[in-house]
Amino acid sequence: MSREMQGELSCIKNVVEDTFLKKLLAWLTPLNFSQKQQEILGSADPYTCHVLTSKRFKLWHEHDLRSLWCWGAPGAGKSVVAASVYADVTKRYAAKNVAVMIGFCSFEYKESQSPRSVIASFLKQVLQTRYDKQAPSKLKEHYSRAVTGADSQPLSLEALTDLLREELNTRDESYVILDGLDEVSNLSEGDAMVKAIHNIGASVKVFITSRHSEDITEAIEATQTCKECHDSNAEVYWRSIDSAFLLARLHVDSLVECLTMGALRRALRDLTGDLDQMYTKSLERMEQSLRPKHYGILKKPLLWIAWGQRPLSISELGHALAIYPGIEDIDEEDILPIRQIATWSAGLLFVDGDDFLRVIHPTTSRFFEGRRHELYPKGDSVMAHDCLHYLNMKTLRAPLEGPDRRSLFIIRRNQYQLIDYAVLNCFKHVARSREKGEIKPTVEFLLSDALKPFIQALHYVDAEWTDDTDASALHVAVYFGITDVVSKLIDEGEDPNARDSFGATPLMYAAARGSDGLPELKGLLEAGADPALICNFGSTTLIRAVKLGAVTLVAELMRQTDININATPSSIAVHSALITATRLIDPSIIKMLVARQDIDINLRNRHKVGECTPLHAAVYWRNLPAAKHLLAHKDIKVDSRDLARNETPFFYSARVGLTDFMELLLDHGANINEQDNNSGNALMRAVDYDESEAVELLVKRGIDTTHRDVYGRTALHSSSCTRSWRSIEYLLHVTDLDVNLRGRSGETPLHDSAWKLDARGASILVNAGARCDIKNSDGQTPVDIVMLRNRPDILDILRRATGYIESARDARLQSSLSDAVIGDPSDVLRSRIAKAALQEIKASSAFAGTALHEACRHGRADVVEMLLHAGADMSVTNSFGRTPIDKAIKYGQLHCIKVLFKHDVDPERRLTSDGHMWEFACKRHHLDIALALVEAANVDKSSDYLQKALDGEAMDDKVAITRRLVEAGASMHRKVEAYPARDRDESRKAMEILEYFSTLDVDQPSSV
Repeated sequence: MSREMQGELSCIKNVVEDTFLKKLLAWLTPLNFSQKQQEILGSADPYTCHVLTSKRFKLWHEHDLRSLWCWGAPGAGKSVVAASVYADVTKRYAAKNVAVMIGFCSFEYKESQSPRSVIASFLKQVLQTRYDKQAPSKLKEHYSRAVTGADSQPLSLEALTDLLREELNTRDESYVILDGLDEVSNLSEGDAMVKAIHNIGASVKVFITSRHSEDITEAIEATQTCKECHDSNAEVYWRSIDSAFLLARLHVDSLVECLTMGALRRALRDLTGDLDQMYTKSLERMEQSLRPKHYGILKKPLLWIAWGQRPLSISELGHALAIYPGIEDIDEEDILPIRQIATWSAGLLFVDGDDFLRVIHPTTSRFFEGRRHELYPKGDSVMAHDCLHYLNMKTLRAPLEGPDRRSLFIIRRNQYQLIDYAVLNCFKHVARSREKGEIKPTVEFLLSDALKPFIQALHYVDAEWTDDTDASALHVAVYFGITDVVSKLIDEGEDPNARDSFGATPLMYAAARGSDGLPELKGLLEAGADPALICNFGSTTLIRAVKLGAVTLVAELMRQTDININATPSSIAVHSALITATRLIDPSIIKMLVARQDIDINLRNRHKVGECTPLHAAVYWRNLPAAKHLLAHKDIKVDSRDLARNETPFFYSARVGLTDFMELLLDHGANINEQDNNSGNALMRAVDYDESEAVELLVKRGIDTTHRDVYGRTALHSSSCTRSWRSIEYLLHVTDLDVNLRGRSGETPLHDSAWKLDARGASILVNAGARCDIKNSDGQTPVDIVMLRNRPDILDILRRATGYIESARDARLQSSLSDAVIGDPSDVLRSRIAKAALQEIKASSAFAGTALHEACRHGRADVVEMLLHAGADMSVTNSFGRTPIDKAIKYGQLHCIKVLFKHDVDPERRLTSDGHMWEFACKRHHLDIALALVEAANVDKSSDYLQKALDGEAMDDKVAITRRLVEAGASMHRKVEAYPARDRDESRKAMEILEYFSTLDVDQPSSV
């Protein structure tokens, strides 16, 4: 290969790897603390920060002090100090193998208060500074499982900590700077944050800034293990910042109003260092200095600040302050000047650059929240009534009609700016209110014609809410957790078994809220709600509760006679209750399920690829306690097989090296000599991945080491083909395997190492006595293979082998047809294929398959056509059960698929492990291929990929295939990434699709 080509390939590889890393890091966490550090520091010079020259900082940075806590009053500039420390340490070690990480906790951003998210951000920062731009293999595996839908659960704090610790072990030094620890609102989360940071490595140096707090003192001290550690490793009291800018500002504001020297002296004498007292005095000054009417107006935005679910923009707040009982529409002449009102607040409120009304400091927000019951009693009640009045306006009670409802809602939202807040938070205020006066108007609202437009609006503003047509008042009340309203609606005769567009009941909504939904769930059960009902996706109340790990809900459901415990959902992402429970760390739920008399302990995961059993699932999720509970059941079938790979749980455990599961399953009677679809045994699959501990366990427990699979190959062949060097050495050392055993195609392990261009594997085999003069069915020796592939280094190794004869090689030595179709020019191949015997055309190697397989894999559509005319078999499978079209789908070769269809390939073929061909294409993210296959296939109505396909086709305005998918059962209502297909069409102006959707009944429930 030329240097230019090598350079181009290297560039391409770097671009691909860089793109992959960026996507992985974005998936890991959205937090970007490095950017925030730059924003905080701005154009300031970090090296003017006096902290950097202090004795304590030098003690931390240059000596053995591990943890340094820099605390000061609010507004004292602690974030600037943290950003300066980061800049200083980063500059010092710019050219060295040192990791420097920074984090900023903010009361306004929940994600930054999560220990898991902060540790994930530290990992992200460390990976961004790796020289090789590579992510750890374990993290790549988690990412791949996440993006393919195999695992929807995010990485745990423990898993992230382990990954970060492993990365930091490769660095010479590591530094963590964390700002704003006091802004973690949850005390236990703050403790967990400190603990997590100190757990990432004993040598990691930690710098923390915050307000002074005894809780933080205790959290930091808890990370020290002894008195000596306290003395030498942690400096927990350091008042590095004496000036409190915020207090100074409040003091100055209070002094401005002193008109005489006497008043000024008295004010100076009364100055306090207590922020809460200063805030209280600021409120008193407002009341004294403003006209009563003006102060009454100012109290309204202060109430929304104290009780609101989030900050409001000035346009939202303008509407909020214009509401009154019985209002029918917003009159622009009633909108108050919010910017002017903010100037009345003694400096506590301001309008930011995005036109949101905000408080001057996080402590100001905490002050209002902590004193809101005292300052503005019944705040939730006031806001709930205001939101109800707003939503009851005549214009907002009119439902949206027609196929362009999303566009109509956007127009409505622009006109009524408070609608988002009111829809999302009205009933949250009702639920949180201590008053009872909101119950009656809430019930009246939900039972009125205002319900339908409310549900439509909720559909557009809440990504979690899916229905836009058929949800009942009970569904809404349960969704928001308004327990008293739920009871009142039941008393009013609302059906506890009402169904939404997707067949879900209010009881299912309660379960979907996890443990928070227990009061509503109990009330509904008492009212006669049926927990055995299933939704259109085959899911139940129990499955929803189990999925969230809601132990209390599951315990309540266990008291019911019929809960449809063995229901199996049709959605690919949802599983039976028992299989779902195998993913939970807490074994309480699986213990309850296994104890039920009506449980099917071996229930297969129907409608899912593979249709595995609960025992398989427990092994897949590495849940040893769950496996033990399942194995303790009297009816368990320990050697049950899945339908994907035809594997038993023990076989899978051996393949991936789970020795603890292997021991457990063998102790419960698992058959050690079970075989897979290709008659391979567990030893052959364990060596595939060089799982040395599993290999040793299998040999010690008596597995047949001489076993041959359907291709006549042994475990030694498998380990040679997969470069599993430890396994090769172990098998040759402890067993009597013949190193020159031949497979069905005449190949020896040395042929495999030569074919894989594996110099180390070839050396091990040669040292063990492997011969190099044995020919395979193509008439090739290992020497021939190496010479054809131009590897003189491996040829030097083979010269030491028995049977090597130094002689001039046959100049006519020819590669196999499977190798030739990969790179030979088309005109050369046309001549060779025309002359080839049918036996050569159909010849199949153990792993690559036939020449047709290889042509499909590498996108040689013209060669595919030549091979088919020459008699190639489209139905033959390789060692992994793949036909040529499967290979074309896997590698995204649409042109090859079109050629195969011209020759009447079966469109209904179902892949063993990946569902139908079009589903396999969806899984591999080849949507263009999936949709081409859909046109020719009978689409399975239970397939969860229907929605993905519909979403893609509808956005591309392809009516024919869209109609095909809708007829098969895809829903134009169901959301994909928070939006249903119909709404995406409106935003993309896919007019033909919209016209087609308009011919359908827009209120028709989904048939999925």
